Amino acid sequence: MTYPNPPDLPSAASELGFFINLPASGERTVVDAFLLEGLVFFNTLTPSSEPCSAGGESFLMAVDQDSGGNPDIAAFDLNGDSTLDSADQVSDGTNDYFVAGVEFGHGIASATAVITNEDGESFGYISGTDSNDPHLFNLPQGSSGTGVRKTWFQLFD
Repeated sequence: MTYPNPPDLPSAASELGFFINLPASGERTVVDAFLLEGLVFFNTLTPSSEPCSAGGESFLMAVDQDSGGNPDIAAFDLNGDSTLDSADQVSDGTNDYFVAGVEFGHGIASATAVITNEDGESFGYISGTDSNDPHLFNLPQGSSGTGVRKTWFQLFD
C-alpha cells in the first residue's frame, strides 16, 4: 500500500493531525499505535463479511509522523532478507517508494509489542487469530531508540 500523495496537512491550529481513509470496506484500527524512528506504526482490521463468522484480516501500517504519508525509510522487509534498506521499496514505474502497509496474512493482528534485545535491535511481536505461532518482524533501527524511558521527572511527592 503506498500513498504517493500524502494526506493534506492541517491548515490551522484548530486542525491538528491528519486523517487516512483506509481502503477496505469496514477497515478500522482498534489497537494502540506506537512511534518509532519518526514513523507511526499501527495495525488495522477488517472483520469478516459474514455476520455470523469470526475472523477477518489485518494490515500492518507505518506512516510518516509529520505528514501521514509513506515512510521515507524502510518499515517492512519486503524482500525477506532480514534487513530494512532501499531494496525494500516498490516502484510505480516512475518513482520508488517505501510502503505504508503490508498484509498481515494470519487473521486479525493483535497490538504490536516492541521487543529490544541486548544489542539494542528492536523487533515487533504480533499474534494473529488464524495461528497459534507468534510473528516477529524487524523494526527500523536508529539513534532515537525504541521509545523506552530514558529519564523521568517526578511531578508529585
